[in-house]
Amino acid sequence: MNHLPLPDPTGQHPTQVLWGALPALRLSARRVLELRFGFWNEGCHTRAEVGRRLGISPARVRQIEQHALVQLRTVLTAPPL
Repeated sequence: MNHLPLPDPTGQHPTQVLWGALPALRLSARRVLELRFGFWNEGCHTRAEVGRRLGISPARVRQIEQHALVQLRTVLTAPPL
């Protein structure tokens, strides 16, 4: 898997850049990433655990996760307006 590039054009800490990009995602995608990667000090969860919490299959969690990471990568690498 490719790691998410975190450009730093404004001198912000990479975490701030990431938090700033999350609102560009749909709520469901944001929640999947939050649970999978341990945002908000919730700890990282497996796809099966995320699926149980959200009432969806692990395969659907994977699909949402992959799509959300592509969206984040696009937002984070887009040239500033």
